[in-house]
Amino acid sequence: MEALEAAGYRVIMPRQHVCCGLPLYDYGFLDVAEKYLRRTLSLLSEEIRNGTPLVGMEPSCLAVFRAEMIKMLPNNQDAQRLSQNCFHWAEFFQKKNLEVPKLDAKAVVWGHCHHKATGGLDPEMELKKMGLDAKEAKGGCCGLAGSWGFEKGGTRSRCNAAKSVCCRQRGMPTPRL
Repeated sequence: MEALEAAGYRVIMPRQHVCCGLPLYDYGFLDVAEKYLRRTLSLLSEEIRNGTPLVGMEPSCLAVFRAEMIKMLPNNQDAQRLSQNCFHWAEFFQKKNLEVPKLDAKAVVWGHCHHKATGGLDPEMELKKMGLDAKEAKGGCCGLAGSWGFEKGGTRSRCNAAKSVCCRQRGMPTPRL
């Protein structure tokens, strides 16, 4: 939020809980997911119609707002508007040609599958403009996209796999959960 405000934007947070409904899709609850989307569009309708961009941090939610929502609600004008005006954080800074805050640190950038599917990591790699020594982690899927990554027995091995890839690329020992 501070970076957006420093770039001259007024950050507006929803007054109520909003959700893209993605975990519901994973288990086939499409009717309930559609209700979540309609409620979200209703809660955000004024900002959507005013052209306020939605800047998100969670790639899976943005994937829903960009693609799944307009498939589920093809005749909803607010869904169409939102799908065209939602951005990943770094993508927003890149497209608007905004100055990013300066940091002096090292970072490993892990490419979330949904992030790669909704625009890619090129904007994130511009983190180097922040003064970061940023390197993209190359490797397989960490398994945390969607709700199934949080099911009993799945999280530990998936997190260890992701951390292992990141750590190996930076020459660091692999942490264990």
